[in-house]
Amino acid sequence: MFKKIFNVWKRENLLNQALGLTETMFSLASNNFDIATEELIRNLNIKRAKIYSTDQKINECEKSVRKKVLEHLAINPKQDTSYSLILITVVKDLERIGDYVKNIIELANHYPKQLPDDAYSKELITIRNNMSAILKDSINIFKQADVEKAKEYYKYHRKVTEKVDAMILHILDEKDLVVREAVIYALFSRYLKRIAAHLANILTTIINPFHLVGYGFDEFKNEEVE
Repeated sequence: MFKKIFNVWKRENLLNQALGLTETMFSLASNNFDIATEELIRNLNIKRAKIYSTDQKINECEKSVRKKVLEHLAINPKQDTSYSLILITVVKDLERIGDYVKNIIELANHYPKQLPDDAYSKELITIRNNMSAILKDSINIFKQADVEKAKEYYKYHRKVTEKVDAMILHILDEKDLVVREAVIYALFSRYLKRIAAHLANILTTIINPFHLVGYGFDEFKNEEVE
């Protein structure tokens, strides 16, 4: 059903423009995520200055999408209301992903060296690499309304949550970990968890009807994305 709606929207000028801007937001958020996390992990200090200007573009795209959806509904108040609301939800989550990406680059600014080669870094880098791939794939999942892949990636969000929560507890019990590294690991893992949650929220717009957006499905149906 969702895929059919996209085909209809492509014939509606305002909504087609809104979809194009949403696709741009996916791309910008994905690229910023890669740059910010690479800067924190490797401390290259090559592209980090682009993070903030790109984030402004993400914000401007969100505003434009909201405006175009509102204008569309003003002209066609009974047409595609729930799907218009879904688009507003998606761009808000993309904007929030952009904010957490900025938090990651701030960590890189305060930690001007490569992450240590230890178990914590390796776990975080693995999560980062998986999430990078998911972010790149998410626009196609959204446009094609690929429910099965959306469910697969939603389940990965749950794994991220479990791994991050376990890591923070381990850090709290760690006696030999340098305080500075402990703070970086805890915050980096937390930001990855929040980005994964906002991406999972986007995926629920494909899986669930509008009133259940932000909640799980099947065995996770009473689970709120956090």
